[in-house]
Amino acid sequence: MRIPRRGLLGLAALAGLLTTLLAPQAAFAAYYGGEINHAASIDYPPDTDWYRKCVSVTGAMACLQPYGDDLYIYDSSADGHSAAMIWFDADSARSGTCVSQWGNGHWGWCNKDFTEGHTIYFAAAVYEAGNIVRNSSGSRPSPDSGVPQ
Repeated sequence: MRIPRRGLLGLAALAGLLTTLLAPQAAFAAYYGGEINHAASIDYPPDTDWYRKCVSVTGAMACLQPYGDDLYIYDSSADGHSAAMIWFDADSARSGTCVSQWGNGHWGWCNKDFTEGHTIYFAAAVYEAGNIVRNSSGSRPSPDSGVPQ
């Protein structure tokens, strides 16, 4: 039995369409900004970071250590959500999220390479499946010192 080429082409197109429509799709993660990092697990931020500035919201605390460009995130609630820090560089187009998925009672750490002298704004945030649940009002660093106040 011979099937015409036009029929085979139509059958192939239908198979491709069904495969595309029926294949499971990856969940879309809407983390803030263009730079998304997953935090490394740490026991506790170093005690020598006395210039560190922290902000918090129910479920998360985020700390910025400007000398070394270290971001620390603490998950403070056993709610199944991920703790994160959202940030943006007020002097450039850079922005992003450092996400800690280590769970309640654990610290996460991201290391960034911010441009010296730039002002970095940040906030603590709580995410569920890549979507923000809530965030703090954030921290407004001093433009003169480069150190958050």
